[in-house]
Amino acid sequence: MTNFQSSQIQKSAERYQDLFNKSLDPVFFTNNEFNIIDVNPAMVRLFEYTIDEIQSFKKLFCDKEEFLRFNKQIYHYDFVENFETEMKSKSGKVFTCIINFVCSVNHAGIQTYIGLIRNITARKEAEQKLLQAEKLSVTGRIARTIGHEVRNPLTNINLALEQLKDELKELNEDYVFYIDTISRNVKRISGLVDDLLKSSRKKDFKFSTVKLNDVITETLVLAKDRLELRQMQLELELSTKNPAMALDRNQIKVALLNLCLNAIEAMEDGKGVLKVSTDVDEQEVVISLEDNGKGIKKKHLNRLFDPFFSAKSGGMGLGLVTVQSIISGHQGQIEVESEEGQGTCFYIILPIIQEAE
Repeated sequence: MTNFQSSQIQKSAERYQDLFNKSLDPVFFTNNEFNIIDVNPAMVRLFEYTIDEIQSFKKLFCDKEEFLRFNKQIYHYDFVENFETEMKSKSGKVFTCIINFVCSVNHAGIQTYIGLIRNITARKEAEQKLLQAEKLSVTGRIARTIGHEVRNPLTNINLALEQLKDELKELNEDYVFYIDTISRNVKRISGLVDDLLKSSRKKDFKFSTVKLNDVITETLVLAKDRLELRQMQLELELSTKNPAMALDRNQIKVALLNLCLNAIEAMEDGKGVLKVSTDVDEQEVVISLEDNGKGIKKKHLNRLFDPFFSAKSGGMGLGLVTVQSIISGHQGQIEVESEEGQGTCFYIILPIIQEAE
C-alpha cells in the first residue's frame, strides 16, 4: 500500500468518524448477539445510557414481543428497514422510533450490525392531534345532521301525543301507561340529541385567573355524594405549589367531574379508591385521577377518545370527547394508562398560563 493510499484511507476513516459523532440521529454498532459495541453521542443523549451501561440493544425495547419480531426479521433477511416500535430511555421515557439495521462483514470476516434510530415521537403526536381534530370535525357535521333529522320527527310525535291526550280525555290505565312510556322515551331521545350537539359544538371558553387547587376541590365536592353512597374512599394529594392559572373554571370542572364519575362507575362498591393528585413545575401542571377499578382492555385504549366509541353498555361515547375538547381548548393534553383488572389513571397536562386573555 502506498503512502497516498494510506493517507486516503485515513481521511476516509476520519470522515466517517466525524459523521458518526455529529449525526443528530442515534447510530450504533452491535455484534451478532445484539450486544452494543459502540454508540454515537446522539444515542447517549436520547437513551441516557453510557456505552458501558447500555450493553444489550434488547433492553431498549418497551415490548419483548416487539424485539422478537425485530429479531425474526434480522434472522430471515440480515437487515431491517423502517421498523417502527416504542423504545424507552434509562429514566423510563418512551419514544416512538424507526429503526434501520443492517449486517456488515469487515475484511477479517467478522460480522457486526450497524443501526440507525430516528425518534418520530413528535411527528406521531402531531399526526394524532390532526387525526383527532378531523374526527371532531366529522362528529360536528354528523351531530348537526342528526340533530336536524331527529328533532323534527320528535316534535311531531310530541304534538301527536298531546293531541291524542286531548281527544281521549278519559283513558283507561293501559292507554295512559303506553302514552306516558312514549312521552318519556321521546324526552330521553331529545336529551341524547342535546348532549350530542353540546359535545360537538365549539366551546366558547371564558377564561379567568383561578387557583388550580380550588377548582379541583370544588369538583370533588360535586362527586362526594356519589363516593359516599357507594362507600368509596377519596385520597387527595394536591401539591403545595398552587399556581394561579388562566382557566375556564366551569369547563375544567366539567372535564374533571366526567373523569371522576367514570372512575366511580369502574370501581366496586365498598372497595373503590379514587386518588387525585397534582404535580407542578415551572411550566406545567399534571393532574392525575387514578382508580383501582376494572381497568380498560388494551384493544380499547387507542379508541377511548374516538367520537361515539364507548366500552360501557349504553354509553354514547361522547363524555371523553368532551373532556378532550375542553383540555385541548386550554392548550393541554390528556393521557391514559390502564391495565385490565388493575385500574386506570388519567393524566391532564396543562401549561401554566397566568394571564387570562
